Amino acid sequence: MANPLIGKSEETIISALQALLPPLSNCWGRPQQFVQESVPVLTEQLECSPADAGELAVNTYRQVSRLRNMQFRPLGKLTTLDYAYTRLVPTATDSPLRQGYLWLAYQIQKSAVEYLQTEEAQKAMSKLKQAIGENKVLFEGLVAGGEDDRSLTLEKVERIMTTMAEKVFGEDVPGLHPAALVGWAIEFAREEARAPKDHDLLHDSAEHLTEENRQLLALLEPVRKGELNEAYTRFARMNEQQKAKRFDQLRKALGKDIANLAVYAPQGFERFCIAMEALLFPYPASLEWLRSYLKPIYTNAAQSTVFDNCLTEPAVAQRYAKLMEEKSANLVMLELSRAFALAKLNRLESPEIVNFLDKLDLPKQFAWPATLAELKQRMRG
Repeated sequence: MANPLIGKSEETIISALQALLPPLSNCWGRPQQFVQESVPVLTEQLECSPADAGELAVNTYRQVSRLRNMQFRPLGKLTTLDYAYTRLVPTATDSPLRQGYLWLAYQIQKSAVEYLQTEEAQKAMSKLKQAIGENKVLFEGLVAGGEDDRSLTLEKVERIMTTMAEKVFGEDVPGLHPAALVGWAIEFAREEARAPKDHDLLHDSAEHLTEENRQLLALLEPVRKGELNEAYTRFARMNEQQKAKRFDQLRKALGKDIANLAVYAPQGFERFCIAMEALLFPYPASLEWLRSYLKPIYTNAAQSTVFDNCLTEPAVAQRYAKLMEEKSANLVMLELSRAFALAKLNRLESPEIVNFLDKLDLPKQFAWPATLAELKQRMRG
């Protein structure tokens, strides 16, 4: 197919793309319908064939959606959105296509933000939250494939939710409205899943949430896994130099903040990774893949024996201070190993364990000798 932009001026290209805003707003979340409504517009604006116009429409929707998701969707205030757009405009001056895509993505998000501030949107959001809570099993099924399942992405979660929203509101509403609600819900889940505000998983202790917003907790795991899978895909495409840069970034962060991060390690590898990712990539930054580097560090610390003979917290502290004096001390491994050792002591000293040991009758339960005379008799055979 011919490129319909060849020979066209920058002004013509940008004007043609801007003319796509009405069909884009009406058909957001429905890419096929958008292409159908865009073809006549592009054909007239660019004086090209319907086939060429259709190909450009497909690419336009894809690029605008990507820009909106990556750059604008987390922004819920018009002042913040305007600032972000102004900051990005200079990066697109060398490409009229990118200028047009960026403008469309900005306008779509602007309309979404304006809609979300209406009373109509608040009522619609309540209905969507209820639908998400009622379909909790559906979202649980999205993460049932295990850690190695890379098929789930944020885009897939968004498609499923948009379909759900259209069933709730019908197809007569402008496509941007349910898409705006879905986008808000996804960003809510991204933020909730990202930052460790305490030592427990947020969806296990979410006292800060309203009863209505608790319905959205069904999204946490699918959204987190989708974002992780996208991060893994980006990581897999990196060259060795880029991966080395990522490792250096991680190494510096661990060296600086391991004392605060180590407390999460005994709660499991996943919890430790969430804390590390929250530090390096605070919301709304895109999540990036660190686990290839964190896994061996975590495993070695969990299997460390340097505190094995320390049976009290003072003993752990004394061993830690002594090891820190050594020139070859590995701060990261020491902090993590100490966290595991202290967690083990805390488990042994927990009221449940102490109460169990107090009530345990060894002679009765395991036929142990109850007196010295019985022990000597057993030893004689």
